[in-house]
Amino acid sequence: MKRFGSLLKVYEQVGFKPPANRYAMAEHARCNRTLRESVLHEIQELFPAEVRIVRARREQKEIIEVDRLVNVSVLVCGKSKRAGKGGQIPWLLRLSPHDRQNIVLICAVDSQWRDIVSYHLLQPIGDSIKPSHAFYKDDLQLTGSGKELKNLGEFCDTVRSLVSTRSFTVSEILPNQVT
Repeated sequence: MKRFGSLLKVYEQVGFKPPANRYAMAEHARCNRTLRESVLHEIQELFPAEVRIVRARREQKEIIEVDRLVNVSVLVCGKSKRAGKGGQIPWLLRLSPHDRQNIVLICAVDSQWRDIVSYHLLQPIGDSIKPSHAFYKDDLQLTGSGKELKNLGEFCDTVRSLVSTRSFTVSEILPNQVT
């Protein structure tokens, strides 16, 4: 596949024309990866002594380890195509099982998937929401258990304040350690 480029390009080469929404999905996935990598890089640049970018397993996305104690998952959330309550268009949050026990940095993007418009740090979500959750700016998940960041310069202090206001089990704080 490296020789031909993306899977969509390979399909084109053999004369297959996928539905138009496949191109949009591929573009959103590419933008999501680019924005996520940008956030990880910026946080590492801002806090070189306090954070590490780690990956528990090869198939998992990288997470941020703060002060070698707490893990933070980074989730880039794009706008849904359909309007929701009151005609507003929600962001769509997709959670993997690995993200549920970590503090979560939600990065909400604009409708073109080009820029991040807000950052929110949330306590571990656990099973409180479905794997795919539509949320709005005033969502209780964001405002109740989380904090909006003005910029990524607030990241480490806000993570520490979330940790200090919640009781964690040892396995939540040090998930890769034997207890």
